[in-house]
Amino acid sequence: MVDKNTLLIGKVSGTSKNNGWSTPKYAWDGKTWTPVAKSDFAPDGSVFWRSGLAGFAQNNVIAFRVTPGTQDHAWAGADTVPCHPLIERRQLTYGELMRGWHTRPIKATLPEDTRHVFVACADGITLGPIRVVRHENGRFALDTDQRLERLGAIRDAIPSIAIDQHGQWLVGDATPDQYFFLDCRNNNDVFKTALRDVRKILGESNTAIPTAIETNTAIESALRLAGEAIGDDVRAERLNRAREIAVKWKSSAVSAEELSDEICSLPQVANEIMKRTEEARIDARAQTAAEIRAALADESTKLEKLRGETAELESKRDTMLRDLDDVDRIVHSKLDDLSSHAASTLADAVLLKPLLSGPDGQATHNPRRKSAPSAPFPKSERGDPVRTEVFHSVTRSVPSRTSLHRIHAALRAGLLPILTGSGAREALAMYSRVALGDRMTSVSVAHDFLQPVDLLGVRADTGDAARPHGDLLLRANDAVSAELPGMLVLDGFNRGATESYLAPWLADPNREIPIPEMARDALHRNTFVRDPSLHLAAIAVAGSTTAPVGRELWSRSVVIDVRSWYAVDLASVRPSFIAHPKSSDAPSSKRFLDELLNDLKKHGTTWWPLDSGVITASVSFCRALINDEANGVEGVELRRAVTESIAVPCLAGQLTDDDLTTATSIFAKWAMPKDDDYAKRLQNRARRLRATLS
Repeated sequence: MVDKNTLLIGKVSGTSKNNGWSTPKYAWDGKTWTPVAKSDFAPDGSVFWRSGLAGFAQNNVIAFRVTPGTQDHAWAGADTVPCHPLIERRQLTYGELMRGWHTRPIKATLPEDTRHVFVACADGITLGPIRVVRHENGRFALDTDQRLERLGAIRDAIPSIAIDQHGQWLVGDATPDQYFFLDCRNNNDVFKTALRDVRKILGESNTAIPTAIETNTAIESALRLAGEAIGDDVRAERLNRAREIAVKWKSSAVSAEELSDEICSLPQVANEIMKRTEEARIDARAQTAAEIRAALADESTKLEKLRGETAELESKRDTMLRDLDDVDRIVHSKLDDLSSHAASTLADAVLLKPLLSGPDGQATHNPRRKSAPSAPFPKSERGDPVRTEVFHSVTRSVPSRTSLHRIHAALRAGLLPILTGSGAREALAMYSRVALGDRMTSVSVAHDFLQPVDLLGVRADTGDAARPHGDLLLRANDAVSAELPGMLVLDGFNRGATESYLAPWLADPNREIPIPEMARDALHRNTFVRDPSLHLAAIAVAGSTTAPVGRELWSRSVVIDVRSWYAVDLASVRPSFIAHPKSSDAPSSKRFLDELLNDLKKHGTTWWPLDSGVITASVSFCRALINDEANGVEGVELRRAVTESIAVPCLAGQLTDDDLTTATSIFAKWAMPKDDDYAKRLQNRARRLRATLS
């Protein structure tokens, strides 16, 4: 009979979103694994999951506990963990196993999709789980991208059982007193670390540091002196393994030395060694002499060349000195002429001055006036505000309108749209045309942007207004209003360190940039506050990232990747203005947003570094998309928008290649479960974003 919380293992029979079914095979009765009967799991011999199977696929072997189910299924699954294949190497100690495994992949019959394994060694030690990489001919190599210096191990583990023809599977359900860690690196690394431990232990005990010849004795002394004070199973096991390595190395060295002496004592070998030694000396002398002669010839050539160049330079110097003497004589002659005509020149000036003055003696020419700064936006006329639905009627005939919708939703949600790809500028130009009356301007970000004040044309390091864009942001801010909004684009925003010059401004609830005292006279103000009608956008330039985009930026921005843009004549699109009201929850969307929030917390915070700010930005982005669609929007499109514009860009710069591949696969199944090729496209997008923003 099966009771509540019974530990079972079985295979995943099928999954659907978070739901799934498994067929139990064995149960743990406290002592051993026993087969279970199909009748114990009414009505169809399976256990049902309402959630908790995300990331598992059909035929995966899992361990789980059962709880009372529903009317349709007697038992429900919980506490699910994967079961990994077990490789039998019980004739080897873990040290012998790892020494060979580091040099050559081991052969085992395992499933094609195996990524983790357990290995049973001598002394009742089972290592794992260990990440492996599959090679050809059924061999598996260690994945070096893991912490081999603290590899998990189980002593006297629960006996493994056979599940299918691929071999054995180990249940990962060890008790705390069974689980410990071992240093499973190669012999050289283990030995070096052990010697550092020995020096530290013996040094603390005021014992003389031994020589290399006494290494084995030193390790034994360290173990004896430390005793229970080591306090770390990893260090103790490492010292024991290092002692075994030292003994084997010493034995091998002695054997090699004895064998070498015996071979060299043979007459024919000794004669051959002397002959080859003499030949090597002769060859070395000849080669050294040839190299010296070649080097001397090369240096002689360089010396002759330098002598020729020196003679040429001396000739040019003499010519220049003669020319300078001629110039000096000409200048003195001109000065004499000017001195002789000084009196007549002064008289001419007295006569001409009245002709250049007015009746009051003031100069009649106009003084030079400073040119007025050019307007940041083209002049626009705005009539009545256009309803939001008109945005979709305008963009319905424009290719790649998904990008325009996401830009619009990001601005409504108060987020910074970051555009990447070759079509980024065209997409922003089209959005500005249809939504902002073609009122867009841009600031080019430089590599030395250090603080938000750099955006105002002031160098943060010196305090003087000397940026090429000058006061463009100030003029653009003064030129917008609720009736005439505009957009400022940070072109190449990833050139500067975003966590220094951009993130503090976006995080300020008042949208304020403090101005240093030394720059207030140049800007004629003490502070700057961005008008809500001046929308911000950014363009990322590939290959220009000064520092990786900071994590704090992902809770206030979305990434819109526009790889290509269909050629559209902007002149054929009539400029218009679209209202940008704040988003609010419609009754029909509240349920979906709650489900989205739960899904993101589950997918985003359990395994991946998505903080609460990123999840809040995702919900705001979806809320804006829902309110932005005239005829409603499907859940698939919203999940896809969150995955492509927020989740994947955030994870691309923080995960390793393998973890990023796993994360994109899970998010792809969540966003578009019916599209088998979507995961590959999403992985390609993640790699492009990593290359651009990291």
